[in-house]
Amino acid sequence: MDNYTIADNFSMLAKLMDIHGENSFKTKSYSVAAFTIEKLPVELSTLPADKIFGIKGIGETIGKKIIEQIETGKMSLLDEYVEKTPVGIQEMLAIKGIGPKKIAVIWRILK
Repeated sequence: MDNYTIADNFSMLAKLMDIHGENSFKTKSYSVAAFTIEKLPVELSTLPADKIFGIKGIGETIGKKIIEQIETGKMSLLDEYVEKTPVGIQEMLAIKGIGPKKIAVIWRILK
């Protein structure tokens, strides 16, 4: 699994958590992790676990999720959010100019 795929997963997780009204600190940390991972000069899959945890901006929780993705090819927390989010809501994320917070409002109003 390459860095861009891992970063995309964290970015999607942050957006879905935002839509579901989760803690903004958590969603922000996943967004920052996505940005950090995308800009890394080395592939995470080539690093030992202790080096992953040593990257600035990667804490224990995010580091474990990175390792989970490298080992299994998926992230269980992301799968949970994808499962409880209607497909149409996920598709709305592709609409330019509409962010997770607006999507959440639309979802609540229109059900």
